[in-house]
Amino acid sequence: MFLIQVILLAVVCAVFQMLLPGNAVYVVAAIALVFGLIFGQKPFHAFVMGLLGVGFLWGGYALWLDQMTDSILGSKVAVLFSLPNALTLALATGLIGGILGGFAALSGALIRKLIA
Repeated sequence: MFLIQVILLAVVCAVFQMLLPGNAVYVVAAIALVFGLIFGQKPFHAFVMGLLGVGFLWGGYALWLDQMTDSILGSKVAVLFSLPNALTLALATGLIGGILGGFAALSGALIRKLIA
């Protein structure tokens, strides 16, 4: 059940990011918060759900974009952030997105716990 929730979170976030492209961060945070509210898990499990779902989505998308552009853009942006290569940039992107999704889902789980 947990794996299904992680995959569902990633798919729903991906769909809404395509529909609302300028507000990707807010969309992901709102959806992860709603998932934390709806599924009523323990706070730690909600955090891990958001971390994995959004982290894999953002990291995977960054890797896909890097492959589609033959690492031209990724390597130039990695140089700007003093990272060794585009793969490290994609991993950092996934980590940042995962932390965002994790804390949003954790917030949703804690709000549900507060209300109940």
